[in-house]
Amino acid sequence: MGSAHLKALRSIPGAELTAVCSRDRRKLSGDLSAIQGNLGPAGESFDFGNIAKYTEIVLSDTRVDAVDICLPTSLHAPVAIAALRMGKHVLVEKPMALDVESCEGMLAAALSADRVLMVAQVLRFFPVYTVLHESVRSGGLGAPRFAAFRRRCAAPAWSEWLADPEQSGGGAFDLLIHDVDMCLRLFGKPERVSANGHEALGSGIDVLAAELHYPGGWSAFITGGWHHPSSFWIRRTTTKMWGWSMRNPGSPSS
Repeated sequence: MGSAHLKALRSIPGAELTAVCSRDRRKLSGDLSAIQGNLGPAGESFDFGNIAKYTEIVLSDTRVDAVDICLPTSLHAPVAIAALRMGKHVLVEKPMALDVESCEGMLAAALSADRVLMVAQVLRFFPVYTVLHESVRSGGLGAPRFAAFRRRCAAPAWSEWLADPEQSGGGAFDLLIHDVDMCLRLFGKPERVSANGHEALGSGIDVLAAELHYPGGWSAFITGGWHHPSSFWIRRTTTKMWGWSMRNPGSPSS
């Protein structure tokens, strides 16, 4: 994911890469060709010749205004809090952290330091989701009656830490956090949540089915996760929404 962030950084006017950190000397040289992941093309090479290169996390570098954290989820909270306390703005990959206490600690550190803390919930910026958000918030589609979100893929084989729930939270947590965030953005906080699932990480399985119960008696359903230990022949991520109230003055709802 750090490679994907680097590519994006190059397109931001006024942004300057001043330091990188990795325990991998090859990556610190700028050779990211061995990078694999589930987003975008394979890694490439970058020119790191004029920037600081660290094998350990160093937050005292005065040239750094903001820190972009692409670490295993278990490290998000401690590194983000340390960076905020050093006066750095922070962008942290999703999921924000592994538990509520860690998230609250990050928020408190950002408020105390008066710095920006942003979680990279990328769906919020996808054009189709932007249109969806605008349509829901404007009331143009009427009141929601039902929503369904499904996101599934094979268990990633490109990094061992993802299969360790103590580091990643597991497949359902890592993957479906997108849809939980989108429900909160679209509809706000539900009254209650019911969920069940099955975890067998040794077989590449970590799936969840959840129902978010909203005021008025309607629900949003979130399902999916890791469904197989190796790649699907077809991998598909879908979001469907239907059952909207289209009430017009003087006419029944449909």
